[in-house]
Amino acid sequence: MLRRPQVCVVGVGESALGLVPNSTSISLTVQAASCALADAGFTPRDIDGCLSKPPYQEPTFLFTDQLAATLGLRLQYGHDLHAGGCTPILALAEAARTIEAGLCHTVLIAFGENRLSYNKAPRPTHGKLYW
Repeated sequence: MLRRPQVCVVGVGESALGLVPNSTSISLTVQAASCALADAGFTPRDIDGCLSKPPYQEPTFLFTDQLAATLGLRLQYGHDLHAGGCTPILALAEAARTIEAGLCHTVLIAFGENRLSYNKAPRPTHGKLYW
């Protein structure tokens, strides 16, 4: 018989949406994460686990570590996830598993991307693609 996980989602937040001038993926992720912490009634001291997906527009090595440092988190567990469109579901499952395994107590899951505001991508110079 399968045991039901004893975990729950307690806070949700989002960043500014649409065209957000001078934004970066990390700034939008920090904004959303801060809103989620406030919604849950938590402070950075309450978080000991963090899962995130590095942005496509601004690929960043160890993005979760950078996010944690920016938010002032002291992690027992952190992990960058790369699973395409199923990354959010994978993050929920991994958070539940890490909590149940005793690796951490409270996990922040945060994603951010500045696709509309990102203006550093080179225009294609081949074919007839109009990106």
